[in-house]
Amino acid sequence: DGLAGEEITPATHVVILSNIYDNLVSGDVITPAVSREDAILRLKEGKGTRFDPDITDIFVGMLKAGDIRK
Repeated sequence: DGLAGEEITPATHVVILSNIYDNLVSGDVITPAVSREDAILRLKEGKGTRFDPDITDIFVGMLKAGDIRK
């Protein structure tokens, strides 16, 4: 819808991160799955540019704490 920055709701940022993380660790017919650690690195690389920095920190923290499993 052409939204950017603060126009995107926090819930949408969470959905974006969770979908991307799931795609990274699951892979598909074109892109092979990466390890959990590589997926976390890729999310961190996008922090502040592709992904909301605060929500990325929370999401990655939950992954590292084991609150999100996969």
